[in-house]
Amino acid sequence: MQHDFANACSLVPAGGSRAALVSTLRDVGDQLLVWAEWFRIIGFAHLFLYFDDPVEDASAIEEALGIYSAEFLSVVCSGPGLRSEWRSLRSWGDLAEFADDRMCRQLLNIAHCVRRCTLAAPGSPEAVDWLFHLDHDELFVPPAHGLQAHLRHLEEGRCELCLYENFEAVPEDHTLAPFLDVTLFKVPAGRVPKTPLGERGMQRWARRTQAGTYFLYYDNGKSAARVRRDGEPFAPRSVHLLVRDATGEVERLRGCGAAWSTYPESELLTMDLGFVRPQSDEVVAGAKVLHYPATHHDRLFRKYDHLKDFPAVRFGGGIVVPPSFHLEARDCYVRHLPDGEEAQRRQLRELTRRKRGPSAWSRRGGPG
Repeated sequence: MQHDFANACSLVPAGGSRAALVSTLRDVGDQLLVWAEWFRIIGFAHLFLYFDDPVEDASAIEEALGIYSAEFLSVVCSGPGLRSEWRSLRSWGDLAEFADDRMCRQLLNIAHCVRRCTLAAPGSPEAVDWLFHLDHDELFVPPAHGLQAHLRHLEEGRCELCLYENFEAVPEDHTLAPFLDVTLFKVPAGRVPKTPLGERGMQRWARRTQAGTYFLYYDNGKSAARVRRDGEPFAPRSVHLLVRDATGEVERLRGCGAAWSTYPESELLTMDLGFVRPQSDEVVAGAKVLHYPATHHDRLFRKYDHLKDFPAVRFGGGIVVPPSFHLEARDCYVRHLPDGEEAQRRQLRELTRRKRGPSAWSRRGGPG
């Protein structure tokens, strides 16, 4: 990505609400700058980037720091220094034994970031009003009203937590530039018309996976939480829902109606999130998360070559990875390990080909 500017700053209007993003990243050299620039353009105040493998991403980190100002972007590299700071977090006692798990490190990094935001001096780059958690293959899309109108509406409604539906990308061909190339998305299941045609469409996608799932990866959204700079730092219990860890917090949110979502009530009840209130106003409902997984066979190989034969349970069995494309891709990688890297790459390429958008493959003579 070519830039004709340096020291790029945030574009938050004077007096506007300040939204920040926290993310744990690895192997992002081919899309970091496009991703970061999107958030700057839509009006985010700051990106808190935690690099899980700073050696792998050294050149990407250097390039990003050479373009973006410290006002907009800060980088924390995994290592002894960060791990030492984790030990002072209130969640460390519960998570310490699982720190080799990437999801655990994400939770620790979010808690570390929340503490930075909570303790930030007024007027400093880290003094923000809202904190979003997203991965490097996800974009937040504000409603047509814009990010500021969206955040102002949340604040006027005394919202403290907002859960956004995610839409899953459907690449029509392999691409390492998904944010630029992909234009098709699966809508969340709750938005699919309850008609015979809608049902057939979901079943058609489900038949493409061993697990029979409509989405390849997660479908329970991502969230943003209000930062209380006059309160205590909190540690979320989920990378999807930034609920504070205080006893009774869920009931407090239920009682005051401070947890909102773009999901319909039926979906929230299915996810056991009855304390979250669905919102139909377009200034909220128009916001979404776009998820771009498995957009290129080489990136998919790199992912599972790093994860290898990971267990299907996490946190000592506290979380069980359900049957999914995630496990299907893992098994494909492991099954062809004796055949060598080229065979693994070929098989993962074929695996992703079968999940692609039907129109492009039909035009190429492949299965629709």
